[in-house]
Amino acid sequence: MGFDETYNRFGAWCEGNDKCAFTTTDFNADWLALEKELDKNSIVTKSGRFVNHEVLDTATIQAFYGESSWPTLAKALQNARNGKGAGLLALADEYNGRDKKGRYATSSDSRPIINCASGIVDKGSKNPAQMLKTAKEKAPWYYRDAEKSWFEESDCGEPYDDVEPIALKYSGDASIVVIGGEKDPATPFRWAEKMSKNLKGSVLVKFTGEGHGSVGSNVCTSKVARKVFVNKELPTVGKECGVDVPLTEPTWWASTIRNVPGEKFSRFDFGSYFGFPIEEFYSEFFAVKGDVPTTRTAVLSVMEKRGLVNLAPQNDGIDAYIFFENPSKVDEFVGIGFYSEADLAEYELNGNDGPFPGGSTLVVVYTYPLD
Repeated sequence: MGFDETYNRFGAWCEGNDKCAFTTTDFNADWLALEKELDKNSIVTKSGRFVNHEVLDTATIQAFYGESSWPTLAKALQNARNGKGAGLLALADEYNGRDKKGRYATSSDSRPIINCASGIVDKGSKNPAQMLKTAKEKAPWYYRDAEKSWFEESDCGEPYDDVEPIALKYSGDASIVVIGGEKDPATPFRWAEKMSKNLKGSVLVKFTGEGHGSVGSNVCTSKVARKVFVNKELPTVGKECGVDVPLTEPTWWASTIRNVPGEKFSRFDFGSYFGFPIEEFYSEFFAVKGDVPTTRTAVLSVMEKRGLVNLAPQNDGIDAYIFFENPSKVDEFVGIGFYSEADLAEYELNGNDGPFPGGSTLVVVYTYPLD
């Protein structure tokens, strides 16, 4: 049910919201219409890859793992509606662990192998037909194409022997924190409650925002985790962590980051797309005419004139990140990333296809709290 609930919340966010690029007054109907269209007529990207209804489904699910990806999904849906599928493809690739060379992460393949070798077998439902009916009633979007076989016992088959699963037991008194997301689409909060109950002396922390796995993507839960790992310090019982708000511009930013030689673009539009969610980073984006080496030289000059010191002068900086800091003010920390014209073209983000001008390098300048 979790993904359906997130699907409905995302749809409600999009309907009548000018921050959602997917213009709609009936999100469910429009999403399903796009799915039907892509099933009949796949989009072919410039790289020759196909974007069909399966890519749409995977991309949508990927974005539901974190609210910061919602604007990215909305823009990708609108682009797909207009015949451009690179945005959906990027989200689907992220979900599948596909890199630029077409190589995939192994988790999807290794998980069932490890489970079978460990004797962990899905017993399935005693009444698969009834379970299918119930699933479609409770979560009609997620299970819209489900079949009875989804709820039948899985079969490891050869070459696995019968293995007795290891019985997990815990009777210690270590400093343990269990963090669960109230709106997690993949792992319901009740699972976190059950785990905390079974781990003696643990403290349960509730994250009230959207997304899956908030540690590392939420300031509050990350601080809780850091205190446990570093100091073995447990939070108070009943601790709740709310949603982060966008970081505001640092007081020193305007006087430091100026005269970057390029056209400026909004962080609200592109922050999460390039991995700089606005709740965790303050960032600015610039399209600078020229290739990466030329752009890097120009940007380096600007930073050095501001008195910032390059922390890695030995790095050639091509297609990489460079970091600067003010030697007298440690909190004045700046990272700079470069995206080549080829990087942008892969996902149709430049020239006639996208928002960034052709012949340019995209420069992202960012900072984040160091505490």
